[in-house]
Amino acid sequence: MQNKAMEELLKTNITAGYSERDKRLCLQDLKYHLKYLATALEASSPPLFNDYVIWADILLRSMGLPRECLKTSLTVLRKAIEELIGPGSCEKAVQYINGALDQLGWEQTPKSFINEDNPLRREAEDYLNFLLDADTTGAHELIKSLIDAGVKIPDIYLNIFEPVQYEIGRLWQMNMITVAHEHYATGVTQTIIAELYPHILESAEKIGKTLVTICINNELHELGLRIVSDFFEMNGMGLHIPRSQHTQDSIIKIIKEHDPELILISATI
Repeated sequence: MQNKAMEELLKTNITAGYSERDKRLCLQDLKYHLKYLATALEASSPPLFNDYVIWADILLRSMGLPRECLKTSLTVLRKAIEELIGPGSCEKAVQYINGALDQLGWEQTPKSFINEDNPLRREAEDYLNFLLDADTTGAHELIKSLIDAGVKIPDIYLNIFEPVQYEIGRLWQMNMITVAHEHYATGVTQTIIAELYPHILESAEKIGKTLVTICINNELHELGLRIVSDFFEMNGMGLHIPRSQHTQDSIIKIIKEHDPELILISATI
């Protein structure tokens, strides 16, 4: 499907002067578009595809590519689907693509996730700046000072860790930081959260129920799952967090061993 779309894309003026590397990247983008479209169709969720297209639009424009590139890619993808599947069998897919194209008529600029309503806004901004400056010590000392001042751990999670991680993602999407910055920031936050674990254990009153949280194979986004898991543990649920990725067989084995009341699985589209 993506190869047929690529053939059509190469016929347009958009790809004029593209190097072989540029063409490979175009084909990769078409694969991403098709993958997200298929997922949205399976979930019967047009907003899922719309959100992806808006995200891709912001990312590509931040890299200096005109919006017309994404519009043309989606248009040729739609044409390829119609030709290979047939008009009578692809109405839903075409509707999803048309809806996403309509979304591109609006200017989209993601706002900062550290907003004025955040009761720890100043501290969140300081924490973000420490991460962007690669000041690991400063980030650690800031969180420690908040704990010493009596700020509750859930407040730190919700008003610092969560919005700052979202903000890091936004900055990457806007092409203002690199993947290396993003991975460093996540690593620092993971380390600090691990250091807070004794405080969580002190405050948690066990209720005799078990939660299993698992990252499936090739899932690299553990932090969000860890934050959710910690909230359950703060409320007394024991849990098990595998630190490595797992195959389907190993996941089933872990679940059988722990016999949990609740299972959380982290999976990225």
